[in-house]
Amino acid sequence: MPESAVLLGLVAQQAASARRPDVGPVLLWLAVLLGLVLAAGLAVLYLRTRLLGKDAGPGAGGLTLGELRKLRDAGRITEEEFGRARDAVIGGASAGVPRSDASVLRGGALRAPRGVDLTGEPLPRPPAEPGPGSAPG
Repeated sequence: MPESAVLLGLVAQQAASARRPDVGPVLLWLAVLLGLVLAAGLAVLYLRTRLLGKDAGPGAGGLTLGELRKLRDAGRITEEEFGRARDAVIGGASAGVPRSDASVLRGGALRAPRGVDLTGEPLPRPPAEPGPGSAPG
């Protein structure tokens, strides 16, 4: 019996003194992979900025209404110049929006003229009802 206890003790000591697996190479490759992903993301960001340009957003290269008001209030532009610039900014902002003859009601609601929608397009005509002598088809 004591021999089995000694044998178990030796096995336990040997297992305790056995080296743990080295995780150094795994961590190194993980860091390399993380660095590659980061470098690829920065490359995509650089190329996107380079190809699309920094001024690709809305209002690029122009002034906002707030900036125009500041220029007018500071006396750097006249009231007439402000009016022309304001109309240009508003016209540029609504360039893709179809114009209509809609009128604005109280509370900001829009009302289109009779027979057209808010974009100015004519409303669809209802289908003609069959007459008394025509067969349903």
